[in-house]
This record gives sequence, C-alpha cells and structure tokens, in this order.
Amino acid sequence: MTGQLFTQYFLTDGIRATPEWRASLSHTDAFAAFRAGLRGIFETFSRFTSPNESVIEQDCIRLVLTLLGWTDFLPQQGAARNEDVPDHLLFADARAKARAVARPTSGERYRDALLVQESKRFGLPLDRRDRSDTVQGSTPHGQILRYLSTAETVSDGRIRWDILTNGGVWRLTYTAHDLAPFARDLGYDGPPFVWNTEERRHLRARLDALYFHLYGLPREDAGYIMDTFLIVRRDDEAACGRYRTRDLILAYMNALTAGDTATVVTA
Repeated sequence: MTGQLFTQYFLTDGIRATPEWRASLSHTDAFAAFRAGLRGIFETFSRFTSPNESVIEQDCIRLVLTLLGWTDFLPQQGAARNEDVPDHLLFADARAKARAVARPTSGERYRDALLVQESKRFGLPLDRRDRSDTVQGSTPHGQILRYLSTAETVSDGRIRWDILTNGGVWRLTYTAHDLAPFARDLGYDGPPFVWNTEERRHLRARLDALYFHLYGLPREDAGYIMDTFLIVRRDDEAACGRYRTRDLILAYMNALTAGDTATVVTA
C-alpha cells in the first residue's frame, strides 16, 4: 500500500475534463444551492468555541456528506476507545448499508463499504501528531492509512479510498498503482502523487489564506487569529525556529491581494 495522492491535480485540473463536470456547468441553480448549503453549515458551525472531534462529526462532516448526496454512511460501532476503527464507513447505496448493519462486528462491515472516513477536531494538522492524544501514536494521516490497510484486507481489496478531514481540509487518498486507470478516467495520466510534506505545507497555507481572503479578514486580523494556535506555533518554532505556518499564510494573503494565485512563496 503506497498511500499516495492524486487529488491535487484532480481537484484543480483533472475534474474539468470529466463528462460529469462539463455536464454540471449548466446546473447553475444546483451549484448556488450547494454553496448556500455549505455556507449555512459553516456559519452555524463557526459559533462553537473550540469544537472537539464529536462536534466536528455531528455538526459539520455529516452535514457536508449529506449535502453532497452521500446519505448512506455508518458511524463506527463496537470499537473500544475508537482504536483502529475509522469514524465512518461510506456505502454505495442503502442496500449495502443495510447489509453492513446486519453484520455482527465492525470489522465485517468493511465488506459492504466503498470508503472509510476519519474525522479530526477543527484545525488539527493532518500530518502532525496531536500531543494531547494519548491513544493514537501516529499522525492523523498515518492513522487513516492504517485504517485503510485493514479495510483493504478485510474487504478483499474492495475498499481503496479514504477521506480524512478536520472540517476545514478534506483529503482523498487512494492506495495502489492499480487504481491508475480510474485516475486516468478522472483526467490524470501520471503515477500516484508521492507524499511531499513541504508541498502539503504550502497547499494548506494557500487554502488558509484563501479562507481569510474570502471572509474579508485583513492581514492583521489573520495574524492575530494564527497567534491563538499555540500548539502549532510551539511546534513550528521547535522545528523551524519561527512560526512558519503563520508566515506562509500571511505571505499567500499578500499574493492573493496582488491577484497572484500561482506563485509558491518563499516565506
């Protein structure tokens, strides 16, 4: 299992070549309704103070899945302390979900699912271990790959996809080169993307800058908000000698203000 990604290309370019995307461009009302639905979810969710993982699941992630039309999902069941069992299994339809519900153990339910999904508290870095978590010994990314490895084995290779999210960042991963034909159908004709920590750092910073920009927050306010993420700041200063996450976000905000959406900043 490689745990590599192709979604960067797919979400920015490849999706535009698919027949489904082209056909959807005429459905402006549906897009507007979807955007309004997302806005409503996040406006309500934003009223929570320090939302934990349970709040993220109930008041954000499940609502987004439903808004996407994916109503056939199943929260984990029967897992002691939530160890090595993903938060949700996602199914192709109601019949597959019904078969899974009838199975006696969580592990057996993998046989009927298409994807596994794992949720983290809002803003938790997905590539860095949460030091307050005394149960899991790995990063969220490592955790979801472990779940995916188990799911792939138990489902005889049926499950090859996972969704990992902290509410703000949604990550889709696939696990093997034999999924390359499907990636080509989605518009990508290369190998799986190799995991690149530095590239992901810049992608996250660019997205955070875009969120601040879309909400109309000036650079000074964004800097103040980032200064409240004490654990991120502490880890950055220990690893980089400065608060690099904040510096990258503010640099990308400067680029967006100048109309530059392509430059990779050097902060």
